[in-house]
Amino acid sequence: MEDRLRVNQPAETLGEMIEKFNRGAYGGTVMSIVSGAMGSPDREAFFDSLRGDMPNMLIEHFKSLISQNMASAG
Repeated sequence: MEDRLRVNQPAETLGEMIEKFNRGAYGGTVMSIVSGAMGSPDREAFFDSLRGDMPNMLIEHFKSLISQNMASAG
C-alpha cells in the first residue's frame, strides 16, 4: 500500500515533497513545524533538528515561509 501511495519513493521536486509531507510521510504537521519554529529560542537549531527526518529542500521551504511571514508581520 505504501508503494501505491508513493510514500517509499524518494521525492524529487518540492511539490512532491509537500505532497508526501501532507500525507504524513515525514512525521510532522504544518502546525508542529510552525509552533516548533516560533517557540524555539534558537530557530536555526530547531530546523537543524529536522534534518534527517525530512529533505533539506523541504526544510528550507518552511524556513523561507516562516521568515517571510515574520517579516511581513513585524
